[in-house]
Amino acid sequence: MSLPVFSQIALTFNFITLVVSLAVLLLVLLHSRRTVNVMMALFLVGIIVNAAALMVYRLTGLLGIDPEPWIMLSAAATGAQSIFLFIFSAEFSGIVRQRVRYTYIAAGLIWLISVWAIATGRVIERAGLSPEGGSLVEFSPLGVILISLLMGFLLLAVIYLILNPNPRSRSLLPGLCVFFIGSLLNVIPPAASWPVYAVMTTIAVAMIGQMLVKHQLLNPLADLNVELARANRELEIASTAKSQFMAMMSHELRTPLNAIIGFTQLLLEELYGPITGKQRDRLATILNNAQNLLDLINDVLDLSKIESGSMELNPEPVSVPEVAREVLTNHELKARQKKLGLTLDAAADVPPIIADRGHLTQMLDNLVGNAIKFTKTGGVTVQIGHLPEQQVVSIAVADTGIGIPDDALNTIFESFKQLDSSTTREFGGTGLGLTITQRLVALHGGQITVESAVGIGSTFTVYLPVAAMGR
Repeated sequence: MSLPVFSQIALTFNFITLVVSLAVLLLVLLHSRRTVNVMMALFLVGIIVNAAALMVYRLTGLLGIDPEPWIMLSAAATGAQSIFLFIFSAEFSGIVRQRVRYTYIAAGLIWLISVWAIATGRVIERAGLSPEGGSLVEFSPLGVILISLLMGFLLLAVIYLILNPNPRSRSLLPGLCVFFIGSLLNVIPPAASWPVYAVMTTIAVAMIGQMLVKHQLLNPLADLNVELARANRELEIASTAKSQFMAMMSHELRTPLNAIIGFTQLLLEELYGPITGKQRDRLATILNNAQNLLDLINDVLDLSKIESGSMELNPEPVSVPEVAREVLTNHELKARQKKLGLTLDAAADVPPIIADRGHLTQMLDNLVGNAIKFTKTGGVTVQIGHLPEQQVVSIAVADTGIGIPDDALNTIFESFKQLDSSTTREFGGTGLGLTITQRLVALHGGQITVESAVGIGSTFTVYLPVAAMGR
């Protein structure tokens, strides 16, 4: 007894599908265990079981066995491969969201219901082969509903890939479309009686296997690159939101603090009546701490503006020695209290630079303030020079302070960094000054360097262009 033509065609393509699926499955199992690879392995197992069941189903006439159990096994495997391909597509394309993951649960429940309905005879009413070898299967109303739902998940996978047009999605989409069309034709008469499903499944598995080998097996960094790109986007969004929040909160905190400082100053001036010496001491402490807190908030606000890209610069011709003299004058009292010397050494040929005067003052104020803070004996020197061949002005702030260890030089410009906890306890501060200074120098198109030796001192040198200011 010879096999009908349709059965021969279907058997041939079922066998090819079986071999190709086994080969791809072997490669997947030898590769790293990631969610997408597990889902692909389960999809391939479903394809293999389905192909084997259909091969036996086509041979039931020759073997003299009942075809219904084999078509039931094929139906269960078809549902499984649809669900696993749906999950694989969502994970592989990177479109995964929490609401998408909820559909995984729904898909699994529908497949379990379909397996139960198939096993209890509630899906397939009759199964057999036509004289040409075509498949003749009649589904119950419940079977039609379950099949429609399973086809819906395949359609949803196609939609996910279309809505997320990255290179991985584009590479998976053709194979998934071929598989979806083949699965759809497999349940629509009269195409269901032809070997269309066997042919299109073979093509789809070959296309998906080629895509998988290219993107996951031969290029193992592809997944990592996509994950890193997605993580970077999320970090950028989070960083922007953080900066905007900090800027808003800093602004809201400054208003009551300014009020506290203003009324405290009025009380110290005895505008509301005489105060005792003890009250004056306590009010002076309040004023000092409020001003320190305001300085901290201003630093946070500046850093937030810089990070969010909203820091505005007002460039104008500025005399660097003049700004340096003003900064040193402002720090004279602190230096005198610590018995430190303050020296300005400015070359005669220093030209004006194009810069934001306020921010230039802030840079020098941070550097000189830090130098005084971390110096116990000796002094602080500000040296200003001109490098005509490079068209830059150099500003070096040198101290005879505690110095910086070599292993800390790479981190001192990071936010909220100080040398160690003992330094923070002894000298105070949050470590934002150098961070802001470095960012402001960069906004002006300049550079900042540091040289230091523990117990000897540190020198921070800022190089700013004479005529141009970068943004």
